[in-house]
Amino acid sequence: MEWRAGPPTADNDPLLLHLAQQFRRIDSRFDIVDRHAADLMFLLLSAQELVLGNRLEFTGLTRATILKAVAGEPFDGQCPCCSREPVLTEAGRPVRGAEYDHFFHRGLNRPEHGWLVCAACHAELTHDGYLVRFLRMPEFRAF
Repeated sequence: MEWRAGPPTADNDPLLLHLAQQFRRIDSRFDIVDRHAADLMFLLLSAQELVLGNRLEFTGLTRATILKAVAGEPFDGQCPCCSREPVLTEAGRPVRGAEYDHFFHRGLNRPEHGWLVCAACHAELTHDGYLVRFLRMPEFRAF
């Protein structure tokens, strides 16, 4: 079989043109999905504010439970989020800068809703948006 006008070039290859059009459509759909995800996160956070209300501090018993978990295996006093920084002193007290972090919402204060993290991780989790917190979900679940 021969091409009447010769083989297609990159400029007029119908397959390449079709693929480029499909990729533009996919990119547009991903933008829409991203906007919807941001809207859903906003609605979720707004609903949590209405239902859960104000910040609840961790109780003494909750803090003691979290300290015990951080002091034991596999953390041995290291930050459970990054595993690089110590969050406990030799005496088993939180080091300066370590923070009790409400992982899911500041209105949830049971032991399974928080952890003790280093200052750098706490700043990252607090100020870098929900995606960073979502990416740390495996570390929190392991805790």
